[in-house]
Amino acid sequence: MTLAALILVTIPVWTGTVVSVTDGDTLQVRVALWPQVTIETAIRLLGVDTPETFRPKCDAERVKGMEAKALIVKLAPAGSVVSLSDVKADKYGGRYDARIETAAGVDLATALLEAKLAVPYGVKMDWCAAP
Repeated sequence: MTLAALILVTIPVWTGTVVSVTDGDTLQVRVALWPQVTIETAIRLLGVDTPETFRPKCDAERVKGMEAKALIVKLAPAGSVVSLSDVKADKYGGRYDARIETAAGVDLATALLEAKLAVPYGVKMDWCAAP
């Protein structure tokens, strides 16, 4: 584990700036580790799974995935400040999992679940058969 990774997973809450939204459950975020030292990394929303946009199984899944991404862009557009908590190294490497909350106090994972654009992580959803 790199020093930056070690620091990122040991501090309880981080403040970051959204660089871009990759899809419904992944954002690029710039985080200041200490003065004049920042990292830009992919952060996957902890605890949820959204429909795929890159390799969807059907058009309905792609459409729902784009709706999920649009909601995240609306709530946390590029340049907005967010809080990261429960930061963990992702099982696939190269990114982190975290709870992300907007400056207005909106938890992004909860917003996706309430909009029915995500399911709890580990729950299998057939977005192609969903109404």
